[in-house]
Amino acid sequence: MVITTKVDVQLFGSGGNLANIKVETFKRKVQLSGFAKSEQEKQSASQIAAPINGVKEVINGILIQ
Repeated sequence: MVITTKVDVQLFGSGGNLANIKVETFKRKVQLSGFAKSEQEKQSASQIAAPINGVKEVINGILIQ
């Protein structure tokens, strides 16, 4: 399973608004984009993506709505 799919599955499984976050991966760097309802939700997305096997770095470009 590729890194993007792994991150997507984990974000979707967390429920809430995180299922709508866009995930892109390039050279093991994961970029998150989209909108979150709070700073806590934004940070949660990074915390979910970071420990996934193969992820070298998380770039969180999520905006607070």
